[in-house]
Amino acid sequence: MAASVLNRRAATRAVLASDWVAQRAGGRTRQLVEGVEKEGWRFVAFVRLVPLLPFNLLNYALGLTRVPFAHYAIASFVFMLPGALAYTYLDYAGREAVAGAEGMLTKGLAALALLAAVAFLPRFVRRLRGTPAVRA
Repeated sequence: MAASVLNRRAATRAVLASDWVAQRAGGRTRQLVEGVEKEGWRFVAFVRLVPLLPFNLLNYALGLTRVPFAHYAIASFVFMLPGALAYTYLDYAGREAVAGAEGMLTKGLAALALLAAVAFLPRFVRRLRGTPAVRA
């Protein structure tokens, strides 16, 4: 939980420093920013559920946008929780396995199921929105 609070603090600083960075942004960056602003909290929610970029870089990039701070903070907190809980439980199950505790298989499978659920959240969100999956 302390890591969660510290991550939010760093994210807040990144948003507050956005004006300085925005002055140095180029044309392509501006197009990206406009797209993010159009989606608003939904974009923040998606990138928090699917951590494709390091959160530090993402915090600064989102700080360039005009997504309302309350939307950014709430979406970040709510949509980072599933991953944080999954990784925390995986750590707990791993420690229990090393210690030789009973129910090790059940705990390990539950931890892996949580990670799988977090991994499939983007597909679920796409289905809810009705947008097709992007194929590489």
